[in-house]
Amino acid sequence: MEPLIIVTLVSIAILAFVIYTVLDVIKSDFRNDTNKTIWVLFILLVAPIGSIFYMILGRKQKIK
Repeated sequence: MEPLIIVTLVSIAILAFVIYTVLDVIKSDFRNDTNKTIWVLFILLVAPIGSIFYMILGRKQKIK
């Protein structure tokens, strides 16, 4: 495979992961609405790292 194809596929995977996490934040209920806004901004501003942090830390803040 050419390097350009690999880079494109990895970029698409990262974008899909970021979109998934943003949608998960938006559709979820949090104890505080401010947490939802902060998570969305954090995920979008620090794209792949913010998504990873949300998956590890943020999902615990959701109301079940």
